[in-house]
Order: sequence, then C-alpha cells, then structure tokens
Amino acid sequence: MILDEPKNVRGPAVRYWEDVKEGEPLPTIARGPLSLMDTMGFLVGCGRGHTHGVVLQAAVKHPGHFFRNPEAGGGVEYTGIGHHRESVAKEVGVPARTITARKRSSWMCTLITNWMGDSGVLKRVRTEMRRFNIVGDTTFCKAKVVGKYVKDKTALVRHRDRGRESARRSHHAGTRHRRTALA
Repeated sequence: MILDEPKNVRGPAVRYWEDVKEGEPLPTIARGPLSLMDTMGFLVGCGRGHTHGVVLQAAVKHPGHFFRNPEAGGGVEYTGIGHHRESVAKEVGVPARTITARKRSSWMCTLITNWMGDSGVLKRVRTEMRRFNIVGDTTFCKAKVVGKYVKDKTALVRHRDRGRESARRSHHAGTRHRRTALA
C-alpha cells in the first residue's frame, strides 16, 4: 500500500466538484510502522529540531518548557522530548514514545490533498486525537465523501476520515472532518 501511494496522488489533474459522488471512498494511505526516524524527521521538517545554542536561548525565554535531563548528561531538553525518550514519556504518564498530534493530522491532510489534487483547496481541518500512536504502530488513513454543497459561491466537499492503527495495539486516532473547495 505504501509503495502504491504515488499512483494515487492526483497532482495537476483537476478534480471537478460535479464529478465527486457522495459515499465515494478515497484511496487509503498507510503511515508506519512508526519509527524514531519518522518522529525526528517530522520534528526537523516543521521547524522544531533545534539544537545547540538555539535550545538554550529558547529555554531562557520559556523555562517552563525545558528541563535538565540527567539521562542526557544534564543537558537542557524540551519537554516534548517524551516523544523520543521513553523514560520521559513514562514519567509524565504516557505509555511509550509517541508521535505528535500535528503529525497525525498532517497524515489525514495528505490523504485529502492526494485525492483533491493541486487545484483543490483544503479549507478547514478539525482533528480529534483520542489515544496515543506509539512507536511501532502503523496507521491506515481512510476517508469517504459525506456531502457536497455550495456556500458563499464556493463548491465544497465534506469528508469523514478515520485513522486506525495496526493490530500491534488497539489505539484509535479519532475522527476528522474536512472541507475541501474544488475547482
């Protein structure tokens, strides 16, 4: 499934609102099995992969978000390091290393943008996370069209999306609602 995803990316081929059918399923995408490499790559890609002096400057500015971690030789670390260090995750009551809600939400946005193509506009995203995605999980992102309508002269499509993790754990990513404006 992961290797087949590129063939389902619509790209420059226009998807017309008139051609969209209620109940139409979108091609499923998979993410995982989640690894430390995935979580770190996303962190760097979204601008949170700070190191060296930048971390210290941020810690001085926002001391409540950082701590001295004896496991890291007493170095200053961001509280979000629990996504990457299991000991820190467990200390705050999380069962293991996890991924951020932003990353999970971005997967669902990718599902929609792959389907709608370059001419569509993702107008609104509402995401709920109900459980943790843990390192080792694979998430299968699925969606279907649940409505079409025109609002303020804009043709809109409503989707109901779900992310389900693999059998390794029974965690559930929740339901997402998207509105997509199409050409």
